[in-house]
Amino acid sequence: MSRLRLQLAAIPEEVPFARAAIDRLCERLEIASELAQRIRLAVTEACTNCVLHAYDTDAETSTYVLDARLDKHALLVVVRD
Repeated sequence: MSRLRLQLAAIPEEVPFARAAIDRLCERLEIASELAQRIRLAVTEACTNCVLHAYDTDAETSTYVLDARLDKHALLVVVRD
C-alpha cells in the first residue's frame, strides 16, 4: 500500500502514532533510512504544531489529518487541521 490516511485527536499522545505510521509507510516504500528520518521529523513537527497551535479550546475533541501518498516518484505528505 502506498497511501496513509489517519484522523488523529489533537492531543500530544497521538503524535507518536503519526510518527510510527509514517515510519512504516517509508519502510514499505523502501525509502532510504536518512531520508525516512527527515520525513519522520517533518511529520512529527507538523503534527506537534497542529496539537499546540491549531486549536484554542477543547483540543481533546478536535482532530487533524495526516495524509501521505506516493505521487509518481515523490512522497506527498499533508498534515491538515
